[in-house]
Amino acid sequence: SNSTDRRLKTIACELLHSLIVYMIGKSAQQANSRGGNKNAPKVSYSNLYARIFPVIFGIAADPEDISTKIFNTLCLQIVRWFSGNKEYENKETGVLLDTLMNCVSVKDNSNLRDFAAVCLGEFVKWCIKQTTPEQLRENYGNIKSVIRRIQNNSNHPDIYYRYGSILALKQILV
Repeated sequence: SNSTDRRLKTIACELLHSLIVYMIGKSAQQANSRGGNKNAPKVSYSNLYARIFPVIFGIAADPEDISTKIFNTLCLQIVRWFSGNKEYENKETGVLLDTLMNCVSVKDNSNLRDFAAVCLGEFVKWCIKQTTPEQLRENYGNIKSVIRRIQNNSNHPDIYYRYGSILALKQILV
């Protein structure tokens, strides 16, 4: 994201975008192909996501970047995709939520704080959209994970963590 060569930057962003779409598609394919076979090995991309998500959310919130529009859309799609995960405290979903909570609490980038808060609000809204009221009463795990993270940040000694929790809560309630 710091390159001055626009062409190189665009190519790198397109490659990163393609890799992320491939990883998410591969995870979805694994989930569908396992079906009833609970013993089938599942590849987790959580370690890669932990390195990639902060970068792409940073690019998405960069006001001058040519790839901001692409990554802004991609990040919102990622948030919506992971909100549909029904497994409580899924590693990959947890990495996404941790990244968003870290981004909403950054000290020196208000665009990133605001965008991460929007993404957290979108996550909760899509969790609700993708479940029936009966399912929501029985299993509200992803929403519970978000609220727990907001609560942890609201008790943090750093003012930016507390401010981030307010931004996130505001976006959830809007």
